[in-house]
Amino acid sequence: MARTIQEPPEGRSPSRFRYPELVRPDEHRHTFHDREAQRYLRHKESRWAPIAYAIFLAAVLSIFCVAYTTYAFSKYRGEVIPGVYVDKVPLSGLSQHQAQLLCESLSGTNFPHPLRLSYNALSWYPKPQEIGLNYPCDKTASLAMDVGRTGSFFSQLLDRLPVHPSHAVPLVYGVSDLRLRQYLEQVPAATLSFTQLNAALRWQNKQVVLTRSVPGRQLDVPATIAAIHSALGYLSQQLVQLPVSHPQPAIRDSDAQTVLKRVNAFLDSAPVIAVGKHVFVMHRSDFVGMLSFADKPKGRTIQMTVDSPNVVAYVDNLASTQINRAPQEAKIDFFGGKVTVVRHAHSGRQLDVAGATASLLNAIKNLQPHARLRWSAASTPPPVNPANPADLGISTLLGEARTTFVGGSTVRGGDIQQIAAIIDKTLIHPNQDISFNSIVGGGWTDRVYADQMQESGGQVVPGDGGAMQQVATTFLRALYNSGLTLTEIHHHTYRLPWYEPPFGLEAVVSPTRSWDLTFHNNTGKYLILQTRYEPVQQAVYVYVYGPKLGWSVTVDGGKVTNVVQPPPKKVYEDPTLAPDAIEHVAFPLEGGSTAVQRLVTKPNGAVTPDKIVSTYQPRQAVDAVGSNASEPTATALPKKSKTPGAGAGPTATFSH
Repeated sequence: MARTIQEPPEGRSPSRFRYPELVRPDEHRHTFHDREAQRYLRHKESRWAPIAYAIFLAAVLSIFCVAYTTYAFSKYRGEVIPGVYVDKVPLSGLSQHQAQLLCESLSGTNFPHPLRLSYNALSWYPKPQEIGLNYPCDKTASLAMDVGRTGSFFSQLLDRLPVHPSHAVPLVYGVSDLRLRQYLEQVPAATLSFTQLNAALRWQNKQVVLTRSVPGRQLDVPATIAAIHSALGYLSQQLVQLPVSHPQPAIRDSDAQTVLKRVNAFLDSAPVIAVGKHVFVMHRSDFVGMLSFADKPKGRTIQMTVDSPNVVAYVDNLASTQINRAPQEAKIDFFGGKVTVVRHAHSGRQLDVAGATASLLNAIKNLQPHARLRWSAASTPPPVNPANPADLGISTLLGEARTTFVGGSTVRGGDIQQIAAIIDKTLIHPNQDISFNSIVGGGWTDRVYADQMQESGGQVVPGDGGAMQQVATTFLRALYNSGLTLTEIHHHTYRLPWYEPPFGLEAVVSPTRSWDLTFHNNTGKYLILQTRYEPVQQAVYVYVYGPKLGWSVTVDGGKVTNVVQPPPKKVYEDPTLAPDAIEHVAFPLEGGSTAVQRLVTKPNGAVTPDKIVSTYQPRQAVDAVGSNASEPTATALPKKSKTPGAGAGPTATFSH
């Protein structure tokens, strides 16, 4: 049923319409028609319809998303979502335990060399136990399970979509940095690393040569550890290029060449030394021990060191062998009461070692080529003026002595001859202390000091030894008869018959016991000693020559007092001797005290008395007899030329 536009539809309140829009005013009611209304409604519908459809679609999409999200989050429950890898090994669809087992199977004994350390053509393959490497696969599996289950909701949803991103899970590992460092330092570093070598100078075949510098090579251990850490999270062997540095030497070849050039310029034009009229040219070989070279890295140069002791040794050797000359005194002889010059005296020369050493050190330290060094040497005059031998003042015989060793062996005689030859022509200086041991020197055998007796033809004679004591006794008597001051003397223990008479005027020397025979030249003049050996007479002579002093020296023959007889003879059996054989082991000697008196009268009449007192022990006779031998006869005392007594012995007088 048709309705007018003014009538409202059934069941709808008029208030739902915009009345001013639907009902025209009365004055315009004749122009309103139905198409106008339809056009208006269509216009309103075109504005709200898309919004309605959009709301509908959004609702449908929301319902779908909620449904799919619920499906996606429930589908991969308890397993690794798709797109999860450990070093390209897929773990998708595996439970956490399965992923752990897979990781353990791939990182266990089947993976012995996880790393390859390389430098050029060299390679090293450290084993896990060598660097303390282990793989906690439970943690790796846990990381795989966390993919798509941690983070924002949308990121989790994105990982579960059919089209999803891939995720590489790192292989969790543990490594001991201490053991890793030890391995690097002991294995690759020991092969790769070496210290840089500075350029150096050294002596070779008397030439200074250059040892060229060499760059070093050093493994950067901290950087290597960092690189290894970056390469360990994989199930496949990883290549690690070792970072190696090349430290340069502090002293380069050019630095050493600069020093070498100066050194060679100096050695090619070595110093020339002039000492008086003598010229000495030094050579390269002379500097081998004087110059040495060492690195000085802070200054980037070579440090040259001059060995002062070797320089001093060179100067001393040159001085002692070619420059220095000891003053040579005249060699004189006295014959027929006149002085004869056997060899003229010569002045000596002594180098100023301190000044010479200082000048040479200065030239070497400054590497001064073409150096001309003038060394000074002092002239030392001889102790005696060679122009006038009479200046010695020697013109007369002051004293002499003679001792014999009749019956002695040729061994003793030969030793006496050698000792006397050393004393012959000895020059004694004014106020000199005269030492017998110093004159004869050392190095003699023990035999020449051992004065012993032996039996020859039923007589007691000197043994093979004792030549030194024979000459010392002769020396004592000659100098004592000359009036010189006796300062040290030692005597024998027993009175030996071949030294008597005189009595008590004998001497013993022994360097091992510090026993010497010494005098002091109290004449204030030069003296000369001469000796003479007579093999036929078995005698030795000592003469003392000097100036005319006007002295009168008187020496008596010695007196023996408090004579002590030897104890009774001792006899004992010696089974090594033949029956009835008798061997005299020791000869009896009397003991007692002796005194030798000397008077020295000066030109002014002053008399200087002097006495030598000694004490001797008696010695017991000892005989060895063979078995069943008859009682041996008494052994007589050694035969003397004259029985001593008060005033016994000749008195010697020397006037000069």
